[in-house]
Amino acid sequence: MKNNNLVLEVSELNTQYRSKKKIKPFGLHDFNFTLAKGECVGIVGPNGSGKTTTIKAILELIKIQSGKIEWTYGNIWETYLKLGVELQDTSYGRKLKVTELIDVATKFQTDKEWIKKNQDMLQVDTLDKKFEEYSKGQRQKIDLLIAIARKPETLILDEVTSNLDPLAKWSVIKFLKDWKAAKKSILITSHYLEELEELCDRLIFIKDGKIIKQITMKDIKSKHGKIINYYRELYDNSN
Repeated sequence: MKNNNLVLEVSELNTQYRSKKKIKPFGLHDFNFTLAKGECVGIVGPNGSGKTTTIKAILELIKIQSGKIEWTYGNIWETYLKLGVELQDTSYGRKLKVTELIDVATKFQTDKEWIKKNQDMLQVDTLDKKFEEYSKGQRQKIDLLIAIARKPETLILDEVTSNLDPLAKWSVIKFLKDWKAAKKSILITSHYLEELEELCDRLIFIKDGKIIKQITMKDIKSKHGKIINYYRELYDNSN
């Protein structure tokens, strides 16, 4: 990695795998993108376009056919120590209390003051119940709390607000804004274009496993006004 300002550099990445939901193999084709320190980058596209696949590929949770994934932190195991990750299909020991899950995540070096501060910001009332006893929306916020428990440098988030009500969603967006203000990086996928407008410096639009456009939020706002206008231009075949 030549640029010291980058956290992640993906070059000519190709993957192919067969999921339970897809009859035909699905893959990413010639992906090239970067994530800089203190930057928030959003990955956008219709259902099935490859957003979650992209996240899993850069975390090497699926097999890479070709290309290069470079993290500033070192190899993937060294990198995991610097990342906070929330996936859509995260699963925990549902019989464990959240406090126990956080202790496992931090290898029993939990900064309780840090957890309490972010628990309050994310509006999670208590951490003393078993994970399975929380609502789906509360579990999603707890997923994020566990992701940041080790005080990571970069957050990798896949549909982080998908199950949240409007007020809960806003509390997460506010949290992520503060995270970004602290010069930490975020890579996020989302269907909610309005939250990407609030957070992102740059967007990567994908379709059928291919990047079709990378553009800064500044350019979108100056040339198209709202993300939805640009999204329609890219994806609406009826025009």
